Amino acid sequence: MKDIELLNSVSHLDTSEAFFKNFIIAGRTLIIPYVNAGINWHPLNTGDQMKYINKCYVAFQQVKYLGYYHGKLRSQIDLIGEDQGGDMVCMGGSNLDEDTDMHEFYIKAEIEFFQFLPSTSIRSAMWFPRDTPYFPQNMESAEVNSFFNGDLMPQNIKSLIIPGL
Repeated sequence: MKDIELLNSVSHLDTSEAFFKNFIIAGRTLIIPYVNAGINWHPLNTGDQMKYINKCYVAFQQVKYLGYYHGKLRSQIDLIGEDQGGDMVCMGGSNLDEDTDMHEFYIKAEIEFFQFLPSTSIRSAMWFPRDTPYFPQNMESAEVNSFFNGDLMPQNIKSLIIPGL
């Protein structure tokens, strides 16, 4: 993986065709593990075609607002009591915890970043952690399970969930 492992903006990520599972909310911190997040217009992908990340974590700290939408269900939590402006980030994807099509998070937070693992890869072809109606699984099940179960979670992400760990 390239030298850049911690990137302080999630604006270059496209998660519309990504997969997530076991997202974590701890206090005002949200952690989303992603497979197949797209990246474009970024030093990691300066070309004109989307490239895809096999595994990464997206973290939000000091979350002010969290909206979660899937199907007809809409949940939202205003964590500071009033809208104080700022940019809203939209993250999406397919939730592997449920058998539903698309989910979206709308988030306002003081700090946002995405982080790679030592085993993270970026390529032009998409990553599929399970069979889909149109594409077969192309990742090892054991690796996918280890990632989504937190076995590969970097220490700095763990410490956001359990301070002092």
